[in-house]
Amino acid sequence: MGVKSKVLLVLVVGPFYQQGFHHLRTTDEGTGILRSPSFVLEGSIDFLIGGSCEPEKLWIALVRESDGEILLKASPEGFEDYFRHKWETTSYIGQRCYILIVDETTTGHINID
Repeated sequence: MGVKSKVLLVLVVGPFYQQGFHHLRTTDEGTGILRSPSFVLEGSIDFLIGGSCEPEKLWIALVRESDGEILLKASPEGFEDYFRHKWETTSYIGQRCYILIVDETTTGHINID
């Protein structure tokens, strides 16, 4: 993707309904792309998502490692509160994948737990 930028990872305990102790929250000023290590998909994926509503610039995706194809994608809907999102991944079980989190705007942010 060739984007030179930074993603600020923040540990925040706040009233946003995240779960656990760690979550990712980008900043409005910074941009960046975060890629997980590759893994073999074994079941469904669910997560909490919140943040600004800019679906072309703020998103999380499940990507197939072999060809870089985006299999599933989600974006925040403009709320700071986190909402549960579940991907039905049955068709991709056994494939090597990774998670990509993208923030390409300086006017919004994405929150993932």
